[in-house]
Amino acid sequence: MMEAKSILIVMDCSCSCDQNLCFTQNDAKTTKKLRFQQNEAFQEDSGLDLQRAIIQRIMEAPSNENQESRHCKIEGVEVYSEHLNAFVSLNDFVQDAAKSKSVRVMRCSLVTTCIATSSKDDGNNTQSSSTIKCIRWRHFDIDSEEGMPFAGTVLHIREQVNQANTGTGLNLWDGAILLAKYLERVPETVRGKCVVELGSGCGMVGIAAAMLGARTTILTDLNYTLPVMKANVEQNMPNIHNKQIVECVDCDWFNPPPLSELVSGVGCDEYDVDVILVADCVWVEDLVTPLLRTLRLYTDERANDGNDGTVWISYQQRGARAHELFW
Repeated sequence: MMEAKSILIVMDCSCSCDQNLCFTQNDAKTTKKLRFQQNEAFQEDSGLDLQRAIIQRIMEAPSNENQESRHCKIEGVEVYSEHLNAFVSLNDFVQDAAKSKSVRVMRCSLVTTCIATSSKDDGNNTQSSSTIKCIRWRHFDIDSEEGMPFAGTVLHIREQVNQANTGTGLNLWDGAILLAKYLERVPETVRGKCVVELGSGCGMVGIAAAMLGARTTILTDLNYTLPVMKANVEQNMPNIHNKQIVECVDCDWFNPPPLSELVSGVGCDEYDVDVILVADCVWVEDLVTPLLRTLRLYTDERANDGNDGTVWISYQQRGARAHELFW
């Protein structure tokens, strides 16, 4: 008798919200492997049966037995398409895969909406809820204690849990790791130059630029990220030459300071800026236009002196609308 063919689902079950609230907190940074018979997976061309089966398996996992603790609603499942080099809806993927029946492994991610609940003791025991936008967890993990081997030494980055009223700037994301490793391969991109990073978050890319010999490095992001960013800079200073300058500065893309003001505290003017770095900052469509406007402002200021500087951006497509706005 011919053995029934099966399909392996490798499922990312984590999200980027406050993991003390999210029902996936016991599965953060982990994956689950689910196996289905191929005739089960593709019995319906729309993929709805497979999506329901995947979600049911996830929700039945032992770590999710405490139903009351769940603050994360599963909206659906996405699957990575090698052809498109991006995550797409499971329904779209199955419609194509069902025709060939050739798929053996699918790399999937949950699409979630997280609800952060806070209570205030005012005698009425009231609660208020707000929705947090979530993005799938990273694929490259770095141990905060051991750090990441980098340029013959070790780059250390510590993170904090993001809060509902801030953003995702306290976590380290794939695009920052990839851009840092790219710069490691071509250190002349930043060596001896004045570098500004937008949306620095924990500071990995700016710190990497400094470790590779950037003359001046200015890391920027919203004010809530600065304590973590400065702590990471301080931890890595032993691997940065004492004549190099590294500064952390508040920069809001909705109201960005002029480039001349941004760099004035480090003894530079806007015409000295050689490189602008942006790592994994395109995911919320509301932030795309302000980011592009800030880049235009800073590149125009710099170009007034004929400086042919460079903007380096690492990018992961996370949503169709943000992608369209950016490109």
